[in-house]
Amino acid sequence: MRLHSSALCPLSIEDSAPSPQPHRRRTPAMEAAEARPSKQAKTSPSRKPHCHRRSLPTKVRPSKTAKTKEIDLISLLPDEILSTVISLLPTKDAARTTVLSRRWRPLWRTSPLNLDDGHLPRFAWKCISKILSEHRGPGRRLSLRHIVHLKTTPNLARWLGSPALDNLEVIRIYYHYELLLPVSVFRFAPTLRHASLGGCRFPEDAPPGLAFPQLKHLILKDVEVSEDALHGLLSACPALEILQLDWCSGFDRVVIDSPTLRRFGVVADGYLDRLVIRDAPRLERLVAFDYMDITVIRAPRLQMLGFLDSYKTTLHVGAMVSRGISEGNLAMSMRSVKLFILDTYGPDLDAVINFIKCFLAWRKSTSR
Repeated sequence: MRLHSSALCPLSIEDSAPSPQPHRRRTPAMEAAEARPSKQAKTSPSRKPHCHRRSLPTKVRPSKTAKTKEIDLISLLPDEILSTVISLLPTKDAARTTVLSRRWRPLWRTSPLNLDDGHLPRFAWKCISKILSEHRGPGRRLSLRHIVHLKTTPNLARWLGSPALDNLEVIRIYYHYELLLPVSVFRFAPTLRHASLGGCRFPEDAPPGLAFPQLKHLILKDVEVSEDALHGLLSACPALEILQLDWCSGFDRVVIDSPTLRRFGVVADGYLDRLVIRDAPRLERLVAFDYMDITVIRAPRLQMLGFLDSYKTTLHVGAMVSRGISEGNLAMSMRSVKLFILDTYGPDLDAVINFIKCFLAWRKSTSR
């Protein structure tokens, strides 16, 4: 048997180059197999397409943002905290919280009520009546500053008796006529902390044993009240710290005897003749406008005194009188006064010197 050399060495120099094989037919599968490696070579792992690297963050970020928007952190707070937040909002804004969601719908009607007619349409008496009838209380603040019509008088008495105002802490009522204040306002005495009344007549038939144990701030503006009723009201406020009487009438003398009072202001406008500070151990500021006789018996912490009229105001300190100093007992002297305001018209040196002599005497007595 004779072998050909090509059979022993199929990869000879002559046959090293690939030669076409015409006897084999190329099928579509073979063409696909030959084309696949070239496609992978173009997209090798070491060099990924730029568009593929950019698409990853765009797919992740929207999902995180969507998850964050779905969380309502405010609604996760307990009802007690949400009710406190609602009670601090203006009346109109607090009512609007009922349309936020089912979670918020019942909160306003059970939150402490903050009713201010300044946040409502003018002459909105029906709106106030509706709020008080639908709200389940308790009450926190009531501010009625636009009672300008006589028709609101019977409404006010009915409003003050509403259960929605139980445990009221702050009340502000300003009439524009000198109408009688309803007696039903006294039912808030145990819980009131701030009371401001104006343009009305204070009732004489106050309940016996009336007390305002928590009242710290009292303002009476253009209120007609008798001297007995005023002193009875002041004696019923054992925690009073701030007292303001502006343009009030019905009395000509005020006597202050309070262990807690820190600030007292009065605008007499000719209605008040005499002011007596009998015992005020914590009084720091005494501001009196218009002329009157002022007697300070004991106020060891008084730091500010003004605005005294140099012509018509007479200041008595113990046995000392500002307009014509009389020698007397200086044991009670206002040693703590740091600011003294004197209201004078024109060059009235005699009156100014008389007031200054008091302070010089106090300074001299303290320097010994």
